[in-house]
Amino acid sequence: MPILRVISLALVLAAGRADAEVYFLNPVNPLPDGQGFEVVDKLGTDFTFIWCDAAWAARAAGAGSTERIYVSHPYGSSRTAPGLDGVSFTMTPDATVRAAAKALTGPRSLSLTNLGNNMSVGQGLGYCVFEMGS
Repeated sequence: MPILRVISLALVLAAGRADAEVYFLNPVNPLPDGQGFEVVDKLGTDFTFIWCDAAWAARAAGAGSTERIYVSHPYGSSRTAPGLDGVSFTMTPDATVRAAAKALTGPRSLSLTNLGNNMSVGQGLGYCVFEMGS
């Protein structure tokens, strides 16, 4: 029977220090336009890992657990790592992303293919849990 272990997929070292390092399961790169960050998918489209990394990136940037992270460029060709796929996120959505978020309906909690999809940092951190074999 697998033992459920809570494992932080991004370890924050030197907590409380301005120079703390954050280690992500997938690479997280700042966007060239400075309007957020991209999680580059190196693990084969496990959306829970991508949301986890996005939440850790937001937390590392100082976001609180109730702040929201928004898909600003849906899953597809990476904008920061040629030849790979990725998804871009922002904590400060522009009018286009806000309108897309408002227009979303139906189930979409883990979707990375919908512009404007969003969740709280705390909800994203909740996906940093997985089962390990005993």
